Amino acid sequence: MAAPISGRVGRWHAILFLNVFVVVGNCISFIDNFYVCVIGRFIYGVGGSAFTVFCPKFIAETSPVAIKGTVGAMNSLGFTTGRLCVFIFGFIHAFEKP
Repeated sequence: MAAPISGRVGRWHAILFLNVFVVVGNCISFIDNFYVCVIGRFIYGVGGSAFTVFCPKFIAETSPVAIKGTVGAMNSLGFTTGRLCVFIFGFIHAFEKP
């Protein structure tokens, strides 16, 4: 899914368009209905997952050669650390009483 979009509109425009998925998915997730929340999380997940495809390619194309490896590694480290924080937060709050 990511390659055709990236080839058709370009990586920067695809990143901007994916922000719509993230914002809409987050807004839908706040609705107090389980099934609607799941749909919102799915929409947010599509946008967030596509970011992990487009952003490294965009960074690799636009960063200077001297720091390209460092910038790419920091990008991957940022995504991984963010996901780890979300999993830890979910694990901590899974044991709270409603």
